[in-house]
Amino acid sequence: MQKTSFLADKKNIKFSIFWISIFLFVVVLLSLYDLTAPPISPTIWRQTQTAMLTENFAREGFNLNGLYVNLRGNQKLMMIYEFPIYNFVVGVFFLIFNASAVFWGKLVSLISVLVSFFYLFKLTREVYGKSVAVYASLFFLFAPIRLLLTTAVQPDALGVMLMLMGLSSLLNWKRKKLLKDLSLFCFFLLLAGWTKFPIIVPYILIIGSAILFDKGRVRFPETLEIVVYIGIFLVPFTAWYLFRGYISCPEAMSDKINMFLIGDLTRFLSPEYYVKPFFVLGALVFCASGILFFLAGLKKLSAVGWALVGGVPFYFILVPTVRNQYYYLYPLVPIFSVIMARGFLIFRNYCDNRKLKQLFYGSIAVFVIGFIISGTSALRHDKVPYYAANALKKNSLPTDLVFSLNMHDRGQGVGGENPAMMYLANRKGWNATQGS
Repeated sequence: MQKTSFLADKKNIKFSIFWISIFLFVVVLLSLYDLTAPPISPTIWRQTQTAMLTENFAREGFNLNGLYVNLRGNQKLMMIYEFPIYNFVVGVFFLIFNASAVFWGKLVSLISVLVSFFYLFKLTREVYGKSVAVYASLFFLFAPIRLLLTTAVQPDALGVMLMLMGLSSLLNWKRKKLLKDLSLFCFFLLLAGWTKFPIIVPYILIIGSAILFDKGRVRFPETLEIVVYIGIFLVPFTAWYLFRGYISCPEAMSDKINMFLIGDLTRFLSPEYYVKPFFVLGALVFCASGILFFLAGLKKLSAVGWALVGGVPFYFILVPTVRNQYYYLYPLVPIFSVIMARGFLIFRNYCDNRKLKQLFYGSIAVFVIGFIISGTSALRHDKVPYYAANALKKNSLPTDLVFSLNMHDRGQGVGGENPAMMYLANRKGWNATQGS
């Protein structure tokens, strides 16, 4: 059955605008708590690292040599993880307003989440219809991990926004077969991959199925399409990461291959491996009862849906650090949100048909309680390093070099290249590590 045009259906417009307005109001309201706060939420290490890199990058005239952290005294420890798209955008505001990069970094993330919200709604509506789109947007909004990344000085939110924009262009290309849509898709995919390459990994299967299959049949890309794939995405993407490896400090990048590219596959043989992802996903994405909605959403799933779901294990296989660093789960939130929305409607119909309203409303109550508990945890502030940095700032000179042993680092060991103390105190120095 042909779907009614979104612009032609005034009732759909009013319905959607009402819910979108409510959702956006809640997003902004919940974000105000952390928007003007220092970067001391659970991802303090990554946030202070990004803020330090951004400020140094801007001060050095947006030169790649400016992507360093102040953890080697007066020397520069080059630490180039991603193409500095996020750093550049935030750095421009940092220079214009001559203020900390923290607020502007958080604002860029907040705007990215709001744009992602619209694109997720748009994509889901075009594939699954209005009802699923509304609930998918709702589940995206009420994922505690989304709450954490909305006001984080990190490129994750920007990268997911670019990925969703790319998928929107890919969907347009599938329907119209216009080369401009394919070019836009490759361009946004490149930007997303440059911003943070793990973000595109969960979507490789859905992208591959869209390119290689058409109306249930295998299709081979045309010559001009292949040129677009290679010229706009593959060549610049590969060139950047090869160049990054060349200019990065070997000391800072020595363990990154095992963290971000397949790693030791025997990890999947250990039952212990699955414990942390199970609880983290259950709390920060599903809010407990969302697991039920997700499982229900797998019922009679189309090939498109399975390509989406298949991206989840593919992500865990290709990017080992997903298991340890829970903010890496954020790129999965749009996928889980769509399947959960579908499952929520199936579960609601099941309860209606069997007059199980108490079960239905009970599952919603569990979800809300789970969101409150997990959301509160996601927004908690680790004030110990903040107070310690203030004490250091008060009792030292700006030119003093500092030795620091930072123990607040997401439980990934003591010390390391955690720049939190140095950034918050605006000092240079060294971090003591476990082996030092």
